[in-house]
Amino acid sequence: MTEVIIHRQPLRVAADWQAALCDIWRAHRVLSPAFLKEIEALGLRDRCGFFANSGPSEQELRVRMLAEPTVRYFGRDWAQCQLGRPHLEDPHADYAARIDREYQESIDGGEPLLNLITMLRPGQPPTFYTHVLLGWTAGIGRRAVLSGVDF
Repeated sequence: MTEVIIHRQPLRVAADWQAALCDIWRAHRVLSPAFLKEIEALGLRDRCGFFANSGPSEQELRVRMLAEPTVRYFGRDWAQCQLGRPHLEDPHADYAARIDREYQESIDGGEPLLNLITMLRPGQPPTFYTHVLLGWTAGIGRRAVLSGVDF
């Protein structure tokens, strides 16, 4: 079991690249391919995870893209199994459920969130990281969140 401790941080302490993601998000309040192209152009794609539902008939967010630091932490086999699946079907269910609350808040709140995460796993040293969460909703039932991860 993984214990997850989350501390909200002011956006002013975000890493420069996380602040840049927030600026891009503010410029693209509607999710579009242009947003992802801009992230790629800045070389930030590998630091980002992206989770989205398929539309109004699906409430759960699915794993669409994973941040490279997350892949390194949980492993490539885990990552390959997760892509395309509902993110709550993660074998680390306690972690996924706790992080989901943050994802939903970022989607519903309409503002970027920055969190300091502490993960405590039995027999392992604590892991600390930050993520900036950028959420979107669309009137057609679409929900999405981008997570900029800094381990």
